[in-house]
Amino acid sequence: MSFEKSIQKIKSIPGIAEIIAIIGAAIFLFQALHFAHIQESILDEGLYLVKGYLFASGRYIPFQPDGPWTNQMPLSYLIPGFTQMLFGTGLRTGRYFSVLLGVLILIGLWIVARRLGGRWWAAAMVWVVAINPAFANGYSMAVSQVLVACILTWILVLALDEKAPAWRLALSSVLAGLLILVRVNMTPVLPILLIYIFWQFGKRAGLLATVAGGLAVLIGHAFYWPGILQNWAGWIPASVSHFLDPWRIENLGIAVWDPNIGLEDRLASFWDGVRYNFIPILALALFGVLILQRKYWKNQFHYRSAVFLTILSGVLFIAHAWAALWKTYCVFCFSGYLEFFSPVVVLLILLTYQSWRPAPGKWFSFPKFFTGFVMAVILILFSGAGYGISRGIGPALIELPIPRLLTGRLSGGSVPLWGLLENGLGIAYKTSRWLVPTLAGLVVGLGLILVAWLVGRSQRLKSYRPPNFGLFTAGLAIILGTILTPTPLLTGSEQTNTCQGDQITAMENAGASLAQAVSPNALVYWQGSLSAVPLLSIPQARIFPAQLNDGYSFRLGGDTQALRRFGLWNDVLRDQWLNEADFIIIQERYYNQEWKQFLESGAFDELAPTPGTDPCKDNSGLRIFRRIL
Repeated sequence: MSFEKSIQKIKSIPGIAEIIAIIGAAIFLFQALHFAHIQESILDEGLYLVKGYLFASGRYIPFQPDGPWTNQMPLSYLIPGFTQMLFGTGLRTGRYFSVLLGVLILIGLWIVARRLGGRWWAAAMVWVVAINPAFANGYSMAVSQVLVACILTWILVLALDEKAPAWRLALSSVLAGLLILVRVNMTPVLPILLIYIFWQFGKRAGLLATVAGGLAVLIGHAFYWPGILQNWAGWIPASVSHFLDPWRIENLGIAVWDPNIGLEDRLASFWDGVRYNFIPILALALFGVLILQRKYWKNQFHYRSAVFLTILSGVLFIAHAWAALWKTYCVFCFSGYLEFFSPVVVLLILLTYQSWRPAPGKWFSFPKFFTGFVMAVILILFSGAGYGISRGIGPALIELPIPRLLTGRLSGGSVPLWGLLENGLGIAYKTSRWLVPTLAGLVVGLGLILVAWLVGRSQRLKSYRPPNFGLFTAGLAIILGTILTPTPLLTGSEQTNTCQGDQITAMENAGASLAQAVSPNALVYWQGSLSAVPLLSIPQARIFPAQLNDGYSFRLGGDTQALRRFGLWNDVLRDQWLNEADFIIIQERYYNQEWKQFLESGAFDELAPTPGTDPCKDNSGLRIFRRIL
């Protein structure tokens, strides 16, 4: 039986594409649940869960003076907050909800891809996302990335349909408006979506969608006006928005968190972001340029959809690269920022192979620009991915033993690769650490191009290739990238906590112990784990909400009253709160001589500490001090 007939026989099996997609989704679910239990809770996760519960329960409202610092849009807190109101507070609820949202992303991708390219393309798109450990890792935490990506996916479910009725387009616009109320950095989605709807579906549908999306934004802002302006003040340059000056916090004291990140670290962050999101970035880089070649697109709906996805993804990529890599607040957040939108970028692969058809001509020569462009992108991205592993498996790579040579002959024994480079070429160890992985990535890219060329030269394989060398080479790059995605060469080695301890159970055990020690309505000073999740176990206690952001909301000096209004704090408030608190909770790793002197002065009793909040750290238990009345 020929290869083509074997493929057709497999494709004719009823439900086989759906079964393959379900297997992919199951792989994602297994990974995500695994990561949900082994990942250490981070600051942002604790903020979304604790602030979310405080807001949803009515203890505070977003942007309330003397309340929690609402440094993100309200829905980013309220959605996980109301989820906890329904299913119980804590890390388990937050993370399981995130995993569910991740599954909904895959379901949405399946729906869109099936509509655009059929069942087999749908299964392929599910697999490309599902087997990426970085997605399973990022989308198993109770942070806003998975919520935003899920909403964005379902915006596409509603809008990327050639026969979409006006009400569905309006609903997609409403979701895009609500997306702004989740994260202000996703603001470009709504205007780009509206332009697409006008272009694709006409004036009537565009006007209806504009009204629907505009109302969602206006009503949300009216509900939290004027406090919500402080979130816009951080994004709109002061030179063009002096009316936002009363809502800027830059001049309210000196921020403690002000890292000085060098160029080398910024490059590492950039290439880690590309590596963890390799297939989406490869798709955007390879196929985004094709929107400039309208005459080769055989399906107008697919072409306009590709233009929409390319512009949307390109704008979001540039905006988040600027926020992470150009600014200093969170340089190493770049990879996580890409997770807001990168899963939907894979749809560009489908759209291109379904509809981009270059005119007949010599395989290697037409169109020449795209062929050269594809080879350049492949070499750059594979080399960059190699550079990205230089801080991970790079040291192990340059420790590979190389046979020792003496006057051109094997002399017995071996020398590490870095030693050979240092002794033979004068290349320092520090340089070898990044140079060797980078060159290895370049070799992989060159090898891929060589394979594509050899296939092109083979008359035997002529019937299996597409009509363009660039398109064929791009396809090979995507296949190779997909195969490498779960391996240490791309994301596999970076996504595993080697301890493998159950973080959810540890948090719950520590929380149960904390709940037994802290009395209802007690006033608690928090210097616990960086994640404030343990506070969810004492919901009846009172806290100083500005402390939830730890040192990120702390200022040196500044107007104390102005700081309190925004949910920030300084040394004056710290000293005041220490003298007011009924309980002081400190994680063991923070308990230094200064704390020892203050807490063992006779004003406090120490109660039994909690078990560790992190099973992978010996000093993660919470020490509990109760004021002596």
